Amino acid sequence: TIDVTPATGQAWDRMARYNATGLRVEGGLCVIDIDIDDQDLVDKVMALALERTPQLGEALCRFGRGAKVALFCRVDVGFSRIATRHWFASAADPDDGVHCVEAFGGGSARQFGAFGAHTIGDRDEIVIAYQWDDLGSPETVPLADLPAMTKADVVGLVDAIEALLAAEGYQP
Repeated sequence: TIDVTPATGQAWDRMARYNATGLRVEGGLCVIDIDIDDQDLVDKVMALALERTPQLGEALCRFGRGAKVALFCRVDVGFSRIATRHWFASAADPDDGVHCVEAFGGGSARQFGAFGAHTIGDRDEIVIAYQWDDLGSPETVPLADLPAMTKADVVGLVDAIEALLAAEGYQP
């Protein structure tokens, strides 16, 4: 509900510990957040995603920390959040990290990190910055040029990823 103006941005710049820019997820933008920090599993999830929804091959891909990626596309009908359960590589060792996939479709207030610092070190240095693949970023690719999915595509993809996690031996 905030009217973001250059003056608002400058005020935030003075208040922030570090600078990072998030995108508002609204107006048809959909972000599929593959919050899995296991490169082999991310590769399997991506192969499954491209098999089910080949248009995701043209989605913008943002990298953060580790193997985690986020895919930016468009969706026909807004929704708040469609997600897998939280999965662990081992039920005996939940400290190995939670693995999940979440899709955000603009149905509720949400922003998603896009540029700048992802992780800040002990001395306030940028340890990890957001990166984009060769297809560009929201800075260079308009929303209208992103590949389109239906809400049903997103639901089906999340359900298929849930089944893949189970088949790979992950524990909910």
